[in-house]
Amino acid sequence: MFHDSSYQFRQVWCITAGFMFAFVMAAGPRAQELTLEEAQRLAETAQPQLNARRSAIEAAGEAAAAARELPDPKLKLGFLNVPIEGDEAFSLDAEPMTMAMIGVVQAFPRQSKRMLRGEVYSLVGERGASELAASRLRLRRDAALGWLQAWLAERALELIARQQAEARIEIESLVIALRNNRANAAEVSAARVELELLRDREQAQLGMKHAARARLARWVGERAAAPLPVALPEKPQPANTDSLARDVATHPRLEAAQVQARIAETEARLANLSTRPDWRMEVAYGHRAPKFGSMISLQFQIDMPILQDRRQNRSIAARLAEARQARELREDELRQMRAAALQLHAQWESADARSRLFEQRVLPEARKRLRAATASYRSGKSELGDVLEARRALLDLELESLMRRGEVVRLLVELEYFEATGE
Repeated sequence: MFHDSSYQFRQVWCITAGFMFAFVMAAGPRAQELTLEEAQRLAETAQPQLNARRSAIEAAGEAAAAARELPDPKLKLGFLNVPIEGDEAFSLDAEPMTMAMIGVVQAFPRQSKRMLRGEVYSLVGERGASELAASRLRLRRDAALGWLQAWLAERALELIARQQAEARIEIESLVIALRNNRANAAEVSAARVELELLRDREQAQLGMKHAARARLARWVGERAAAPLPVALPEKPQPANTDSLARDVATHPRLEAAQVQARIAETEARLANLSTRPDWRMEVAYGHRAPKFGSMISLQFQIDMPILQDRRQNRSIAARLAEARQARELREDELRQMRAAALQLHAQWESADARSRLFEQRVLPEARKRLRAATASYRSGKSELGDVLEARRALLDLELESLMRRGEVVRLLVELEYFEATGE
């Protein structure tokens, strides 16, 4: 067994270099880092789906204004009473009733109907605004989750790199000890195998890092390649379960469902007005041969809803059924969202407690075990395998602790989505 001064020197150098690297990183230009808040902000900027929803809202507003106006008049052109038999067939000046006609037809739907049609389009725009707010919240959540995956991959690589640096120092020290007959070749081989296993884990983690960066680019574009902060952002504690249940009831997703019910109810009112007839007016000028003289005509048309049981009443019933469907779907969505939010809250409480347990009790004991195994090995009381096993266990626990901290933040991000009202 060995206790070489060069081993201590390399350990001191490694620790000093680590502190210098951390200091340089901390003193560097932080503005280049992609923070969680910036990722969420970028996710809301120039997103095609948000722009599409804004265009839909604008279209609904324009359609609402147009629906409240009278329809455009219609122009009528043609020939009336043209003979098709005898010597005067297809003659335009032989028959006194033959004339070239030009006229205008104007429909006059009831103002109440026009207002209701405009209200339907306005509600469609209101529903679109709620859907836009829900999309914004969903984008912020998805961008935050993508950022968190990338951050976890980066920190895991740092943990593995630190273990690799310690493993290399261990191998160098063992090689020196082997030359001085204070270690054996089996110990050197075991340390090298341990280093190769760390490299394998590094490659696996690199694949996860690249995949996480690619997913993040979906939301933030080229900024996905930017460095990430060293520390996780501080997230506020979620609301209690009672407040959470109340917040869910005003979520934009549910507001959109509520507006859909109002749309169906308004369409039912519009269908009910279909029993009240509309009317049209036609003014036409008929030009005949000069020997007969021209003519003018004025006509009125009135709808006759005489089969209400077959048409109008059924349309009213259909719209009312759609309103009931929308309200029931909204209630079902509310139950689903409340259940999901309360489940997330329970998961967060458990994950937060477990993460604190790891940070405060498990990791300190694992580090103490590694120090004890190392000291015992240096004094010749144990084998190198004990040190390597303790180091592997510490790395596994550090990665587990990292994932648990990430899980706490993930659940907080998910809860933020349910707590937001979209205002």
